[in-house]
Amino acid sequence: DYLSKPFEHEELLRRIKNALERNRLKREHRRAEKALRESEERYRRITEAVTDYIFTVRIQSGRAVGTIHSPTCVSVTGYSPDEYASDPGLWILMVHAEDRDIVWGQARRVIAGQEAPPIEHRIFRKDGVMRWVRNTLVPHYDAQGKLLAYDGLIRDIDERKKAEEAKAKLEARLSQVDKMEAIGTLAGGIAHDFNNLLMAMQGAISLMLTKIDSLHPHYRYLKGLEKQVQS
Repeated sequence: DYLSKPFEHEELLRRIKNALERNRLKREHRRAEKALRESEERYRRITEAVTDYIFTVRIQSGRAVGTIHSPTCVSVTGYSPDEYASDPGLWILMVHAEDRDIVWGQARRVIAGQEAPPIEHRIFRKDGVMRWVRNTLVPHYDAQGKLLAYDGLIRDIDERKKAEEAKAKLEARLSQVDKMEAIGTLAGGIAHDFNNLLMAMQGAISLMLTKIDSLHPHYRYLKGLEKQVQS
């Protein structure tokens, strides 16, 4: 950064403060990126060692007639396969209310034989804790192309989502600091140009005052204007 002379003491302090804040946010941003990479690596190691939560939905006449959940559903959701079996609506009730439409939509698409890309949504575990998961559906057809069932793979992505959210917040804060710095630079430039204009006016007034005496009818007006320019 730089300052054009002449500059005000407050302007120098403001520039230094903004530069320090910008550097601090950049350091936090680098730490957030490092944390995100470490979280992704940790997540990769975990998913390589632990079986994902898998469920299978049987289809008859274009309708879901039964669902089987793998035992590892407990590690992700806190609910056991028996609890899912005793409450057929549990799978959608545990989904965050704002995300239920996209979960329903994914299921409807795969049953209708349409492409159903993976989705990311929130669930509430049995203990009430909210978690982000990735939901991938894989349809199974018979030889005639009739849908018999589809498998679902639920993967816990909560740590990655939180790291991404933290990174996004830091980037937004850094952007705000840069905007404020740009506004400050513009204001400083305007003030500098205005000071130059005032200095030119002061020179012209001083020159005019040397050409007239205190009895001149315009003398007091020029002196008043000179005082205002100097202040």
